[in-house]
Amino acid sequence: MRVLKNLKNDFRFFYQYRILHVYVLILLFYWFLLSIFDGEMLVILKRALLFSEPIVLGFFFMGGIYLIEKQEGIIDMMLVTPRKIFHYFLAKHLAFLCVGIVLGTIISLIRTRDFSFGLILTLFLANVLFTSFGILVSLKAQNVNQYIILSLGFSFLLVIPFVLMILLGNPFYLIYHPFGLIYLLAIHPFVVIPYAEGWLWLLLASQVVVMFLLIYRIFSRHVRFGR
Repeated sequence: MRVLKNLKNDFRFFYQYRILHVYVLILLFYWFLLSIFDGEMLVILKRALLFSEPIVLGFFFMGGIYLIEKQEGIIDMMLVTPRKIFHYFLAKHLAFLCVGIVLGTIISLIRTRDFSFGLILTLFLANVLFTSFGILVSLKAQNVNQYIILSLGFSFLLVIPFVLMILLGNPFYLIYHPFGLIYLLAIHPFVVIPYAEGWLWLLLASQVVVMFLLIYRIFSRHVRFGR
């Protein structure tokens, strides 16, 4: 019940600070952009836009929300109220998951029906991953401007597997990086290995679970002890 109460507060926060409005504007922009292209370019662009959503929104918005709530004293209140740290952490992920999955489903159905279980599963894992990353980076920031700078620096870590792929000419190096796995499952234009998608999802899910638990531990320690 506490998770649901936190989730309700998060959606109220989304509406109050016009985050839901930004989601709608982004969806309209994507709709317009996808109306320009056809054929293979349309498919590739849809996948790229679809999986840019958790990065841009789950990652960047999460940090801003955390800093605002920290300034309002909501984070400190978790130490003196029944509001548990894990409930807060989980509710943030669920809020971005709900909005992200709805947005992703709509995008996947624009002009061509690309909706599939695998697509939504990959989007689900990507949202969890980048929401966690957003929380992690925000712990080192004192304000929104500093968070933007830190997040841009953190973003360079995401391109490491792609640099390896270009230098070494082999996409299999992407499996060692969660964002590389997302790329292989969602955006890469050909099947890497026949029947390998299931193993790639399992590998991605295991990496996401490890990052989720690790970042929660760091977040909990930061809230309790300030470090």
